[in-house]
Amino acid sequence: MLILFTCLVFFFFIFTYLEKKDYSSPVFLLSASFLMADFVFIWNIDNWDIQIYGKAIVYVATAMLSWWIGALIVRLFPKKKTKVDYIETVAKQIESCKFGIFTFISLICTIVYIRHIFRVSGSGIQLVNLFRAIYENATTTNSGNVIISQMREIPIAIAYVNTFVLLFVRNSRMKIRKLSLYLTIVLFLIICIFSTDRNLLLRYIIYSICLWILFIKNREDISKRRKNQTIIKRVLIVLFISSLAFFALGKIKRYNSNFERVIGIYAGSGLYNFNLTINDKHELGYGENTLGTMIGAINAIKGERSSEVLHGKFITYRSSNGYVYSSNVYSALKSYEMDFGYFGVILYPMILGSFFEFLYTLTKRKICGFSWVFYSMWVYPILYFVITEQFFGRMHLGRIYEIFWVAFFFFFVCVAKIRVKFRG
Repeated sequence: MLILFTCLVFFFFIFTYLEKKDYSSPVFLLSASFLMADFVFIWNIDNWDIQIYGKAIVYVATAMLSWWIGALIVRLFPKKKTKVDYIETVAKQIESCKFGIFTFISLICTIVYIRHIFRVSGSGIQLVNLFRAIYENATTTNSGNVIISQMREIPIAIAYVNTFVLLFVRNSRMKIRKLSLYLTIVLFLIICIFSTDRNLLLRYIIYSICLWILFIKNREDISKRRKNQTIIKRVLIVLFISSLAFFALGKIKRYNSNFERVIGIYAGSGLYNFNLTINDKHELGYGENTLGTMIGAINAIKGERSSEVLHGKFITYRSSNGYVYSSNVYSALKSYEMDFGYFGVILYPMILGSFFEFLYTLTKRKICGFSWVFYSMWVYPILYFVITEQFFGRMHLGRIYEIFWVAFFFFFVCVAKIRVKFRG
């Protein structure tokens, strides 16, 4: 336990130094997520009867080094030295945009989506059992209804874009009516509740935090030290509030776990489950475990149906003091190891390190460009890395729809050429 903690603390401070306290860089976020998971270990050291295997420590250290090497590969390529200031262009478009139409579109889509949920879940169900029925229906069936899926994705995309607008307005001190912007976010929260998808809310919170950090970093009216202090304080507050919201959404689905158990399972047990199963023998999947969702999406485009595993296999363990530990959450390392063994722990993190570093370099080339939104949308697989695989696992048609609609509404709101074309 002490060896793992020392290793993760070492990586955290080294990466913090190398990244020059850049709290939105992929390498820093990865090291921070691993260290947070280890604090969860310490918190549950008695209840979990924690025993860390040396093989798990080697795999974790390898993954972090491979990620960093992937980032270094991208940094070796020549970069554009000029930074494009996009602020004035975005400000002009926001001032002339009529956001009421987006609120109307979001409202209609939300109503249609919720009506569909009530129809498929049963209209006669009592309210106390409604959300559990919605959850069970969502995890056991797949309607494949493209239209209904768009009724969900469109309000999500509008909320993402309007969050960008709100942060832009706040940091540029613009004066516009914000009621329509806030209403679309409220409609998004309603969708989160009725879809019973807690990860949907967490991904939005991570998106908002990352986007806010990008805005703070580019503020010229405050010092770097004050920026960092502001980021640390507010992020900790938001994380605490987010944990309470995550717990509350679990309760409406009639989960029995208390708050401490929820934090333990979803903030750290993924990495510990990987540790517990590190010595299990299995046949290599050669991409089947990690790329299964992508293969399913390709088959869906071809018109072929393929089964999709929504949850991992539960692991249950009883500690010496009688505490029962049960979780179906595994770190991303589990999937990579199951596909290619130790080589998978080298290969996949290096690919991800290169990809996210490339996205991050794009955010530095254009202030307030679409790259800010796109990068913030994709950050969550980094923070989920110690819990479960979310990058390749989210490569399905729903992700494509989400990216398309966010890009559509962003360019419609913030890019002059698109707006001129639509206005005629």
